[in-house]
Amino acid sequence: SIFKGIEKLMPAHYLLVERGQLKTGCYWEPKISEQKWTESEAQERLLELLRKSIELRLIADVPLGVFLSGGIDSSAIAALASQMRGEKLNTFSVGFRDSSFDESEHAKLVADHLGTNHHVAWFTQDLAESTLTELWDYLDEPIADASIVPTFFLSKMTKGHVTVALAGEGGDELFGGYPTYQAHHLARLWTSVPAIFRRSVIEPAIRSLPVSHDNLSFDFKAKKFISAAEQPAITRHLQWMGSIPLSEHPRLMRSGLATLTREDQLYKPHFAIKNAAAHSDVVSEIMRLDLNTYLPDDLLVKSDRASMAASLEVRLPFLAYPLVEFALSLPPSLKLHGMNLTTKYLLKKAIAPYLPESIIKRPKKGFGIPVAKWLRSDFKPLLDELLSDSYIEKQGLFDYAYVSEIKRQHESGQADRRKELWTLFMFQWWWRKFFDGRGK
Repeated sequence: SIFKGIEKLMPAHYLLVERGQLKTGCYWEPKISEQKWTESEAQERLLELLRKSIELRLIADVPLGVFLSGGIDSSAIAALASQMRGEKLNTFSVGFRDSSFDESEHAKLVADHLGTNHHVAWFTQDLAESTLTELWDYLDEPIADASIVPTFFLSKMTKGHVTVALAGEGGDELFGGYPTYQAHHLARLWTSVPAIFRRSVIEPAIRSLPVSHDNLSFDFKAKKFISAAEQPAITRHLQWMGSIPLSEHPRLMRSGLATLTREDQLYKPHFAIKNAAAHSDVVSEIMRLDLNTYLPDDLLVKSDRASMAASLEVRLPFLAYPLVEFALSLPPSLKLHGMNLTTKYLLKKAIAPYLPESIIKRPKKGFGIPVAKWLRSDFKPLLDELLSDSYIEKQGLFDYAYVSEIKRQHESGQADRRKELWTLFMFQWWWRKFFDGRGK
């Protein structure tokens, strides 16, 4: 953990305390079997396993509902759960006034199609700081995933109606849902372009694209892509997914505080990695990396902290162990498919009869908040305070020249530094709470 002397258990591990001795062990490793599925057989098996998982997680003696974003994962759960419930299913989504982040219309389309009792919580800019301030009462460590804020807001609203909610975490990592998986395929094509043409024409053109603060804007994705496209796969992925590249840490940290670490040294193979199927490829390896790092250390932490802070129990059907083992045994072509690199191919095919066609075909949006804009508006006074010369000098961790430069670039519109700034912002907020004695 972030505190020296406090450690966490690895996924699927237990801690045994006996006669004053501590012992840890692994209680589950995926059993990955080579199966020669036909596409129709794989679809049938997927639906069978997902139905069984949902059925088990619908068992409750308290009111129950489903988080519904309008994406494939949550829509699949809502569709199958609706068939199993003897009463109208409650579904819940969060809405944003910023259309590039808002998915409420897609969620409503699915809810209307399924006939659920649908609820929308509108998360507006004026609620952001008060929600984050309240959330910090429940966080012992900094978490830089901004989506924890609307997740907490949605959980509080959902708790007003139900006590248990099903959610779709795990579907992207198991069935190939992230655009980064497509980008790894494109990276191979990128390196086939003559280097002189990349360096002198394409890369300058991409870097000169105007900055947009919309969700997953083209300039944001293109600039991220070229920043690491030529790196080895694991290093490339960690740079794409991370906020502040390790190569920048010597500039960020005060002299003598930065350690020389490579991105690939952060990658520690674990149970889902060492049992890789024989037909594994680079993208399958990256998906297992996400399954062992991004999922448990970010998404599940976010979901757990935000929901339990609202006294809401969240259950995750995609992470039932038979479904995980099935997904890990699938060939890559049933996840990213064809020349178009269709993401989540098998899941989309299997669930298509139950959902509107537009939902099956819509691109992944991702769940986030407009932090790029909010760091220049509502959060700016607090950002100015936490990243001020005097505060950073008193803290003694960061180099003010580097921090002030990325802040200047973002505020002027010269570059989109939302990920770096939000990460620093959340760390500084945590530091102030724990070490300044101010409580909040």
